[in-house]
Amino acid sequence: MRCNYLNAMALVQKFEKSNLFITMTCNLEWKEIQQLLHKAQRSRDRPDLKSRVFRTKLEDLKDQLFKKEIFGQVAAHVQ
Repeated sequence: MRCNYLNAMALVQKFEKSNLFITMTCNLEWKEIQQLLHKAQRSRDRPDLKSRVFRTKLEDLKDQLFKKEIFGQVAAHVQ
């Protein structure tokens, strides 16, 4: 975490303050999670499923931001 912090501060020195700060959380009611549960299961019973769905949605968001450039060209980012 310290290394990520130092990298972020180096980017601030070079590119100035950031324009966006994006945080993403998992919604246990996402249809992708609910559809894959068995009848007696709840989403809290399947952390593996929640993790896979979240990772897929996160990768899609990153694809939209960096490849499709929905907010314009990205000069720098920290994950």
